[in-house]
Amino acid sequence: MSSSIKSGIWMLFASINFALLNTLVKYLSEEYHLSQIIFFRSFFAVLLILPFILKSGIKSLKTKSLKLQLIRCSLAVLAMYLWFYSISKIPLAEATAINFTAPIFGAIFAIFLLKEKIKYRRVIAIFISLIGALIIIRPGLIHFNIYIFITLVASILMGMASVYIKKITLIDHPNAVVFYMPMVLSIVSFIPCIVFWTKPSVFSLILLMS
Repeated sequence: MSSSIKSGIWMLFASINFALLNTLVKYLSEEYHLSQIIFFRSFFAVLLILPFILKSGIKSLKTKSLKLQLIRCSLAVLAMYLWFYSISKIPLAEATAINFTAPIFGAIFAIFLLKEKIKYRRVIAIFISLIGALIIIRPGLIHFNIYIFITLVASILMGMASVYIKKITLIDHPNAVVFYMPMVLSIVSFIPCIVFWTKPSVFSLILLMS
């Protein structure tokens, strides 16, 4: 199987997984606080990563740039809270459409943070995508919708975080790349999770761990 086909399969799998995640979050947010949803997802993500860490050794978690990890984790925390909050307030299709701008913002930030060279085709793609985002947001045509604005901010933060992830992958072990974000999210969401705790049913518990 060629690398392009493998990449396509992984992209398809990631897209399906992202769609399922968003659907679950919207469903669960009707009954559970966002911090509870984020804590369960992050904590069990850490548990899933642990076997790989044990296999590679604790040294694989050593980072060569604590600053980059902190920035990336901070962006991830803000982005996830804003994103989960937004999809709990507006139609999922609308939120997802706006979120498609995240890679575009990532491409823009990559120019400045990664010093990537930009070709005219990418400029055109970015321009068209931003126009599409404006059509969805419709600024000035309808009353200001704070939830759409929050979704856009979340997408911008996701785009920026993706650039820092790319920088980290160049210097750190894959275990360090995937471990710290769910760990930080677990820590940050733990106390709010306890404060706003709602006892989940067995079915909801399974969904929270998904």
